[in-house]
Amino acid sequence: MKWGFAGYGRIARKFEESLSHTDHEIVAIASRSGYDRVKAPTKAYDNYDDLFADKDVEIVYINTTHNSHAPLTIAALNAGKHVLCEKPISISHESALEMVEAAKRNNRFLMEAVWSRFLPAYRKVMDLISQGALGEVKQISADFGFRMNPEDPKERLIDPALAAGAIWDVGIYPISLAQDIFKDDPIEMSTSAVLSPLNVEDRCAILLGYGNQRIAQLSCAIDLNTINDATITGTKGHIVMKNFWMCESFKVIKDDGEQSYELPMTSNGLYHEAIACADYIRQGLTESPYMSWDHSLQLAKIMDQAIKQCRS
Repeated sequence: MKWGFAGYGRIARKFEESLSHTDHEIVAIASRSGYDRVKAPTKAYDNYDDLFADKDVEIVYINTTHNSHAPLTIAALNAGKHVLCEKPISISHESALEMVEAAKRNNRFLMEAVWSRFLPAYRKVMDLISQGALGEVKQISADFGFRMNPEDPKERLIDPALAAGAIWDVGIYPISLAQDIFKDDPIEMSTSAVLSPLNVEDRCAILLGYGNQRIAQLSCAIDLNTINDATITGTKGHIVMKNFWMCESFKVIKDDGEQSYELPMTSNGLYHEAIACADYIRQGLTESPYMSWDHSLQLAKIMDQAIKQCRS
């Protein structure tokens, strides 16, 4: 695949490293501030329109700030490009719907880059669950938190104009895990949050109820370094995922013993979603079975509701 990058910050450079382990090529990069760091022969643009018009680009990786994901994705799709858009796909359910409609209208591939869903260890966990290794899953607990630097004047996570807050940035990972397993829309939600002076969540706990005695206890933070593990409990045992959002190892624990799994990622892990995108496009698919449009719309709806509860 021939990639174009919209944005060239820290995440883009991680993705660039992962692509170096494939036969893919980055042919162009557009960035309003970092295009001067692009090395030849990769083309550098100081605006996104030129990137979307570049005939050599097959797929665009959107990795700008959250607030710009929707307009840039729609513009890329309208220009005939496939799109891998960093999470969250958008900052509202309404604009996420517009992105999906643009993909349908242009018959182009679109996927939200929830990279953890494509890691070998994560896929093995989902296979075991689908095979009934835990019986019926009844409870999920998952946590993701890190400590940002609030003194950094460039810190986007504290700026409401740039879609700040813990839920959009890291809360999406535990919510995504719960939704990937339970599938259904939750029927009830309660939240508790620590808000910043600018009224965005520094830390948040989310309790989701799904009916049939299923619950998910989720938390996220950008003001604390937390354990970042997940536990998935069923009627026959449970799975403990170490650093679940970048999982390379987990344990299946039952009454008759436990089994450990080690499934390392390639490079920094973004490799796996890149390979998946290329495979889907070659198959003529416009969405991923592991990160479908419906899943992205579901996540956007849940995050909308959680943020509304927290900030009110």
